[in-house]
Amino acid sequence: MSILELFRKVYYTSLFKNVVYYCSYSLLILIVHHILISTAAFFHFQLDHSLGTIEDWIFEKAWEIIILTKLSCSWLILKFISIKSDSRNPVREIFVKGFLIPEKETVVFVIFFILLIIGIGGPTKGHLVSLEFYKPLTSYWGLIIFYLCDVMVFNGLKSIHPFTRVEKWSAYVIFSSILYASSKGTFLYGLDISFNIYLIGFISFFLSDWKRSNWTLTAFFLITCIAPLGALLGFDPIWKASFTPLVLSRPIGPLNLSLIVIVSLGYFFYKNQRRFNRL
Repeated sequence: MSILELFRKVYYTSLFKNVVYYCSYSLLILIVHHILISTAAFFHFQLDHSLGTIEDWIFEKAWEIIILTKLSCSWLILKFISIKSDSRNPVREIFVKGFLIPEKETVVFVIFFILLIIGIGGPTKGHLVSLEFYKPLTSYWGLIIFYLCDVMVFNGLKSIHPFTRVEKWSAYVIFSSILYASSKGTFLYGLDISFNIYLIGFISFFLSDWKRSNWTLTAFFLITCIAPLGALLGFDPIWKASFTPLVLSRPIGPLNLSLIVIVSLGYFFYKNQRRFNRL
């Protein structure tokens, strides 16, 4: 088989097409984010603000900028997907048909994940002089939107180019890698843009395919686990523990989180398999 024939064979796979679309979405995030940052910097320079003042402002408004970027870019890519879909209202179908009530194994998985994070991290009191509610709340919603927008795009792409069973696992790895790489190259002010983003992204994409295509299991995981950990304990890739009432005495690095993910998913599969055997 020649290289050209191999390329044609790969080109016509759903995985290749969806990866190209997702890369385009990541590039759009980079462009829109830089436009927003540049616009803000321009007006600051007009007010004769120093570079340090501008950098501090961008850091303090980081999650607001990211939320605006992610929402606008995911909306644009989903509207583009709707053009290629045969459905009359594909975006609505992604939300309606993607609604799946979390079952017992998902709840147990989330509880198990939280307990491992807290057990390994060892929460302790932070160093804030005064408690601020707005920043943790912004971090909370920012973390949900950060991952959930990508899951919605992932589900939208699957609706027009469905993955095969083999392609699904490759998609989790590739899409999580792109999410991590694009975050690393775009959100340069983040204090903890680490491999943890890849791991959380992997779980998010995986849960969006559990049982059937959905977005609610990922939303449940983010709302009850990742977002509270970020807002309260500093498990936040952008602000870290800059504005949290508590901090982790032992930081959860990529190695620790990898072990937590493996153990949690193993327990998740184990509980689900036991339930399946009882039926």
